[in-house]
Amino acid sequence: MSSNGENKTGKSKKSTLPLIDESNDLVKEHISASWREINVFEKICKTIYEKFLFGGKEHHYQAALEEELRDRGYHVQQEIARTLHYKKDNNEVIQLPHDIRGREDLVLHRKHLIIELKQTGKLTDKEFNQLCRYMNERKSNPPALNAWGSKTRGMLINFGDSDLEMWYLFYSNDKITRLLICKEPRPSLNTLIDSYDATQIMD
Repeated sequence: MSSNGENKTGKSKKSTLPLIDESNDLVKEHISASWREINVFEKICKTIYEKFLFGGKEHHYQAALEEELRDRGYHVQQEIARTLHYKKDNNEVIQLPHDIRGREDLVLHRKHLIIELKQTGKLTDKEFNQLCRYMNERKSNPPALNAWGSKTRGMLINFGDSDLEMWYLFYSNDKITRLLICKEPRPSLNTLIDSYDATQIMD
């Protein structure tokens, strides 16, 4: 795991995130049980990121990740439409009308895992809110037989302009915990191509 934030130049990028509280046994227990699987995802995404030397669009990375996961025996569904629900003041839960829904990029139903992919310069709360909204729907709302409950997990992966950023989210004490798994810089374009100034060349 890229836990120390060290980049390819050997310089350490200091994280502003707090370290995992040693006293939080539930978080430690979950991480211990899931770490090997998380590491598999990290290695796959790093390889995909490296293969797209000159970047790509979100759907390029999504298609590549889906193929790699299938090759490793994962049951993967793509672009799953999720209806959204609202709890009224009288505690009645209704499905929102007019085809209001979200769309999960990749779903590993047997693993209770939603994967949201982005291709943007920087992740913001907007992207995290989107994934957390999907996780809340999977955890809590009807149909009850398909609710994932506290087993619900998520991954937010940004195949970004300047780096690969991966986050892992899960429920602990009924609250979502998120972990930064990877922040891997993209090689500079100057290391991939040769550039020259030809503006002074005379006919």
